[in-house]
Amino acid sequence: MTKHIYIDDYGTFLGKTSARLTISQSGQLLQEIALSRIRSINILKGGISLSSDLIEACSLRGIKIFFLDFKNVAHTSLSSTASHAVANVRRAQFLTIESDYAKEIARALILGKLKNQRATLQYFYKYQKNTDKQSQKLDIAIIKIKDVIESLKTIELKNRIDWLGIVMGKEGGVASIYFDAIGSELLNDLNFSNRIGRGADDIVNSALNYGYAILTSFVWQSVINAGLEPFAGVLHTNRPGKPSLVLDIIEEYRAWVVDRNIIKLKSHLKDKKSLDTVIKKKIIEEINNTMNKKYLYNGKNLSLQGIMQRQVYKLTGAFMQQNHYKSYIFKW
Repeated sequence: MTKHIYIDDYGTFLGKTSARLTISQSGQLLQEIALSRIRSINILKGGISLSSDLIEACSLRGIKIFFLDFKNVAHTSLSSTASHAVANVRRAQFLTIESDYAKEIARALILGKLKNQRATLQYFYKYQKNTDKQSQKLDIAIIKIKDVIESLKTIELKNRIDWLGIVMGKEGGVASIYFDAIGSELLNDLNFSNRIGRGADDIVNSALNYGYAILTSFVWQSVINAGLEPFAGVLHTNRPGKPSLVLDIIEEYRAWVVDRNIIKLKSHLKDKKSLDTVIKKKIIEEINNTMNKKYLYNGKNLSLQGIMQRQVYKLTGAFMQQNHYKSYIFKW
């Protein structure tokens, strides 16, 4: 099984011996991993060193190296310059972003997010029914989200200069319903009341933000593999340093890959004021397990990581206006 490596111990040195990644601390070798098994290396903290031999070996093998800031947000990616068909793909991406067709891609991405938020609530609602626990608020939220989905499907966006506000307004309304249900029914013993992004200091939001950062590296890798420009999206504002397209695509997977796993880990979060090494490793493990799990996709059982890559290739086709993009919806 291929691996995504996460390093967050200050003073760690990453090197290369033969065709293996070596992980050392204070001159002591801790671990060796065959480079052939690695998909990405993620640096989660400052004070970590990498050898130039390792960086070159990763580049030649297509292994991405990501750096995350102190808020666990990916800000740098090292990858090979030997990308193929990038110019044509990115030209089509930029042209489509400025066209009416971008509105339909944006609609599809948000529809995917809303449907997967609903699927996540249905997942826990089904579990609670099996334990004879009544959860009326989850049931009501599931119905309300379905109504918003149907509304977003049919609303006219063409020739609307306020189209993005309409789409994101629907997204924001569902976010309120979704996280309110989670806080009331699934995380009520952790005093989770509302979703907070950067700067959050409560344990649940900190765990969610950490999980989203891990998810970022999976999406970013898929975007680079497809030859797309990570910093040019259709939903998030395009500005220097903001990987807008990566953030757009993440929307499709947030609920199932991260939110669902954080809820399942709530016993590990109870009575904790901040994320410690044990919790971080558990979050990484659960997200990796989800990404390696096989789901049905076009009649075949594929790992979620493989599905994500195929979805990004489909998005590439949509930017080239060869097909209509549809998000991957999880079955609960």
